[in-house]
Amino acid sequence: MAKKEVYLIDGHSVIFRSYYAFIRNPLRNSKGENTSAIFGFVNTLRKILKEKKPEYIGCVFDSKAPTFRHKIFLEYKKVRPEAPSDLKYQVPVIKEICQAYGIKTIEVSGYEADDVLATLAKKLKAENCKIYIIATDKDLFPIVNDDIIIYDTYREILYDKEKVKERFGIEPALISDFLALTGDKIDNVPGVKGIGEKTAIEILKKYGNLEKALEKDERLKGKEEEIFFSKKLVSLRTDVPIEIDIEDLRIKERDNQKLLTIFKELGFKSFLDDFAEEKIDVEKSLKIITDATFFKKEEAFAFLITENKVYLGNKKVIYEGDLNSLKELFSTEKEKITFDLKEQYQYLEDWEFKNFFDIKIAAYLLEPERKRFLLEDLILSYLKILKKQLNEREKIFYIYSIYEQLLPELLVRNLTELFFNIEMPLIPCLYRIEKRGIKIDVDFFKNLAKELNNEILLLQKEIYKLSGLYFNLNSPKQLAAVLFDKLKLPIPKGKERSTASEVLIELLPYSPIIEKILRYRELNKILTTYVKPFPQLCDKNFRLHTYFDQTKTATGRLASLSPNLQNIPVRGELGQKIRKGFISEDGYLLISADYSQIELRILAHITEDENLIAIFLEDKDIHTATAAKIFKVKEEAVKEDMRRFAKMVNYGLIYGMSDYGLAESLRLKKEEAKEFMENYLNSFPKVKAWREAIIEKAKEEGFTKTIFGRPRYFPTLLAPNKTLYEQAKRQAINAPIQGSAADIIKKAMVEVDKKLMAKGFNIGLILTVHDELLFEIEEERVEEAKAIIKETMENIYPLKVPLKVNIGVGKNWQEAHP
Repeated sequence: MAKKEVYLIDGHSVIFRSYYAFIRNPLRNSKGENTSAIFGFVNTLRKILKEKKPEYIGCVFDSKAPTFRHKIFLEYKKVRPEAPSDLKYQVPVIKEICQAYGIKTIEVSGYEADDVLATLAKKLKAENCKIYIIATDKDLFPIVNDDIIIYDTYREILYDKEKVKERFGIEPALISDFLALTGDKIDNVPGVKGIGEKTAIEILKKYGNLEKALEKDERLKGKEEEIFFSKKLVSLRTDVPIEIDIEDLRIKERDNQKLLTIFKELGFKSFLDDFAEEKIDVEKSLKIITDATFFKKEEAFAFLITENKVYLGNKKVIYEGDLNSLKELFSTEKEKITFDLKEQYQYLEDWEFKNFFDIKIAAYLLEPERKRFLLEDLILSYLKILKKQLNEREKIFYIYSIYEQLLPELLVRNLTELFFNIEMPLIPCLYRIEKRGIKIDVDFFKNLAKELNNEILLLQKEIYKLSGLYFNLNSPKQLAAVLFDKLKLPIPKGKERSTASEVLIELLPYSPIIEKILRYRELNKILTTYVKPFPQLCDKNFRLHTYFDQTKTATGRLASLSPNLQNIPVRGELGQKIRKGFISEDGYLLISADYSQIELRILAHITEDENLIAIFLEDKDIHTATAAKIFKVKEEAVKEDMRRFAKMVNYGLIYGMSDYGLAESLRLKKEEAKEFMENYLNSFPKVKAWREAIIEKAKEEGFTKTIFGRPRYFPTLLAPNKTLYEQAKRQAINAPIQGSAADIIKKAMVEVDKKLMAKGFNIGLILTVHDELLFEIEEERVEEAKAIIKETMENIYPLKVPLKVNIGVGKNWQEAHP
């Protein structure tokens, strides 16, 4: 007689896995509520129902009541953080969905889901069933046998006896013994101190089981009581009082109307297809038209341009044709919607046009922490539809559909000015910068590569001599063994056994090898990241073309990629050398325009601190003036080391540095750092008040904003994890300042580029690096360009203090840098 197949779902296991799968970019419904766990759970459920077509299925949930484990061990699961508040309200909805699918939900007061699953599995096995438990928890592995399988739907792994043995090296029946020895950090089960997974497996393989190991292994002597206690905590109960038989798990008729209502409320449009009599075919739903004048009466249309044709449309019609015939339409006031305008701009650069809407940029402003902005990702997030392959017609349909959601969101969150006046005008400006590129002296970089390579080889020899052996300098593991095992260097207090730069810096007094290792790393990074690749990456005219990503950083700063020209060291001998290799064309000069202390000026504007404002209005040196206040001396008595110290304090405060962070950076005692911090904040009382207020506001509202309204969100400001909380505090202080600087620079880029083009300059803006803009200008027009650049940049936005721009000119970037 064939065995009946039963599928049992570990409810909370799937729920938590689904919630954290979207933790960086949570799915939300129209009310802004997190729906990630529900979406992931339903996806898993649909997968099982479609692929396995189970006749018998149940979903088991943890009980809220304390279990017997909590009663015998008060610390059980104490280290687990409380479930996030935006997860808790999703659980009842998931239970309701299960019931609407006709699936029995099971919960036994005082027992964990694992115990209920183990009891049910044992009972159903006795009734000649084969049981598949949908879970990822290793705690369930002890019950695995020929008829009980753990099914990990995320990794697509079926854990039968052989698969468990392959993963752990022991039989499933020994997993409880294994956990009794190792403990379980997640559940706070103690285990035996000093015995890790490898040792536990070795012991169990040698003796066969825990009881024999306790008799013969010296490492376990005297620890019997704690081991048996741990085993009691990890062992699954198979005697949970539950009256359920196989027929109780038979799947019932699905309540389509209830599911339709729930999924519509949640915005899960992709799931609605399960209940439609005919699935919507995007291409069939689009009417093909042959006359583009149709769109003259529409307020907006979506478009995509490929090498051969242009596609126009909305959710009802689609047009395919030649771009050149659409110049008049593109010059109208109609909203022209697309995805990734910069990638298509090569086809539009000679046209006069306006009113473009890039859904990629709009989504970025609404979700600046999101890591990916592929069209498929936006379709999933905003339309809840999973699409992997799209043709151009489908893309038009989805781009327009997403636009319909994004525009109201931009309006509600007051982001339209930032979107239409800064981010969208920036796109053609960035396209032109990328296209122009920046010229390099190829021979210079090839010679510099040889020079750096020779110094690196010399450093390697010196390091090997000091260490007494050859090893892979680029291997953190081998380097750590040399430093801490062979050379016996101390591990800095409060640090781990690490070879990170901040750890090595603390080891500088202990061995001359450290300085050489740090220098080796610096040179090797410069050589491999910049100097060596640059000649290979330039075009036939020896110009490098970087790519600027508008959606890469949460603060609003631009990111330079392939190659990254923003991370070239600014100061120091190497940074200056590299900049020397960036040159102008014959008959041209480079102009570097650098905002002076823009973030500190923004801090003065935002906080309205009279003392800070006065320093800038009087055009004093901010770091000298700050040093005088911190050290309580006259400005003329400030020495260079005092000024340098004050500079670190000034910028440290912008980045939300605490007194502890200041002590670490300046190698001070915490008490000294605290005193300096207090002196600073007492000198600028409104800065102090603003720092405190912005954190409280961020906690209350969940975000901060720049002067121009750019938001940055801080969900971890309410996190119980202290590290995450402190990091969020620092970011909440920094985001309005750094983000406002980014917005000002973007505005300046757009305006300066526009003015230089209007005046007929041949090249113009060729690079932006944080607060600096770099231009390539005809020699005979340099003074004219300098005047335009300086006037525009300094008057781009009316702060309460003057914006100041330092300008330099030269044949190479190093000469031009002011």
